Order: sequence, then structure tokens, then C-alpha cells
Amino acid sequence: LMLLRTWKRPKNLLVIVFSQIILLPLFTLSLILLLNPTPGLAMGMLMIACCPGGNVSNFFYQLAGGNTELSISATTSSSLLSAISTPLIFGIFSGLIVTQGNTNFDIPLVNMIKTISWIIIVPTSLGVFIQRFLKRGKRLVQLIFRYASFMILIAFMAIALKNNFDHFLNHLGEVFFLVFLMNLLAFTLGFGIGKLTKMSKQNQVATSLELGIQNSGLGLVLIFNFFDANGPMSFVAAWWGIWHIIAGFAFAMLYKRYLQNKEWPSVES
Repeated sequence: LMLLRTWKRPKNLLVIVFSQIILLPLFTLSLILLLNPTPGLAMGMLMIACCPGGNVSNFFYQLAGGNTELSISATTSSSLLSAISTPLIFGIFSGLIVTQGNTNFDIPLVNMIKTISWIIIVPTSLGVFIQRFLKRGKRLVQLIFRYASFMILIAFMAIALKNNFDHFLNHLGEVFFLVFLMNLLAFTLGFGIGKLTKMSKQNQVATSLELGIQNSGLGLVLIFNFFDANGPMSFVAAWWGIWHIIAGFAFAMLYKRYLQNKEWPSVES
């Protein structure tokens, strides 16, 4: 019902979804070509950029003091489209990254579409159904889904780090730097797009958070299933899952002050 209401005035939603699916991967690709990281790290960055928005963005937008309806609708829309958009955009853009003949980077489009459909489309559709039709126990079911998805994400991150911990320590500085720059790019891109399209301040915040918070859990599932749990790719996805929570909280607090004061704090303050 919330999604249908948002689609009645679809401009802002379309801008966010287009930015999520096309612009963020494109700008991430530009960053990769500029910095020229190792192929594994580059593919990890691109994988995260091609994933849909993460559900935690809705929490951060609420924390920032805004109306979460647009944020939830954008996350739901990008998730429903991700079965096609994630493997397709990743497959197209990854061909522009020099992989030095590494056959681990063959893109199994059909199998990726099937996997994303099962782990994203089905639960998202079920969530929409519950939100619309379930009268009793809806809150309990939502909590179960939320905590279950969080625990699964933590499990994948732990496995990714445990199996490659020494290798991760060797790449820690580079991974932190790349994720930091990419995440900052995503937040800044979202805010800039909101400004350029003349969104309200609250919707600018929604756009920024939707691009800055990505579904790293999906990225890890795809890396584990189709890229042999490639170490560098896993490092980027696992660290993103940690970092975007830290950055999302910090940005939410900054945005809250921004929304309340109606202007960015001056340098003097």
C-alpha cells in the first residue's frame, strides 16, 4: 500500500531507483578506473555498487527525523528489480575492469538471477504481502525477518573474515580506504542528485541514504556462490557491511541537525 501511494507521484522514487541501479555503479566504475585497485578488490566494489539498497537505510532515515515512506518504497523497488539489474549491470560493467585473465570472474547471469530471486524477490514480496494483508502478528513477523536477515549477514561476514583472516589483515588498509571513498562517493552522489532534481530536504536525505546503504549481505551471498568466496571481493563486501552502519549512523545524526536547522552548520560552528 505504501509502495502504491508513492508510485502515484513517482518522480522522486524513479530518480532514486535510477540512481541506485545505474548511476552508483557507473560512478563506482569511474572510481575504480581512477584508483586502479587489484582486480579482486575492484570486482568487490562493483558488486556492492550493483546490489540494491539495504533495509537498514529505512532505520537511519527515521533516525534522521524524516518520513520513511519514500525510503522504504525505494528500497523495496530496487530489491524487486535486483534479480535482473544486479547481474546485468555487474556483467556489463565488470567487462570494463582489467581482470588479467582470471577465470573466476566469469559472470553466470542465469544462475545469479535465480539466486537473487530466491533470496531477495521472494522475501520482499512476502514482506509486501504481510504489510498489506496480515492483521495479527504483523509486528512479530517483521521483527523475526529483520533479526534473521541481520544474523545471516553477520554469519556471512564472519565466515568471509575467518577463512581469509591473514590475507584480510594484509589488505586492511587498502580495503578500509576503498570502502571509505566509495561510501563517501555514494552519500555525496545521492545528496547531489537530490539537489539537482530539486527535491525537498527530506527527500535529498532519503536519496543520499539509499545510495550510501547497500545490501552487502546479498553481495556476500553472490560472492560465496559464484566467485568461490574470492578473498578480496569478500573483504570489500564484509567491511562494507560494517562500515555503512557506522557511516549511516553518523550521517543520520548530521542530517537530523540539518533538517531541524534547515541549513548546514557553518564552518565556525
